[in-house]
Amino acid sequence: MWHVVSQMARDILTVHISIVASEIAFSAGGRVFSDYRSKLSSEMVEALIISRDHMHALTRRQNYSEKERIQNDLDDIFSGNVIEMSVSSDD
Repeated sequence: MWHVVSQMARDILTVHISIVASEIAFSAGGRVFSDYRSKLSSEMVEALIISRDHMHALTRRQNYSEKERIQNDLDDIFSGNVIEMSVSSDD
């Protein structure tokens, strides 16, 4: 009897691979949301993720002038200055 129960428990209580994969795919959002930030709009979450990416871009291997431009843009944004961010096209 216990053999049957253990097999049923194994079948019912297993974590499917698809669930784990989706948790990994959305882990960036999990770092943004918390108990204190659970009421953020989707636009604000996107802005936070993009800002974080730009801040981490400064430590990546890039052209120094690009790092400097990003740092200046972020400094202006966080200091409250209204700026027009330059968009460079690599076409």
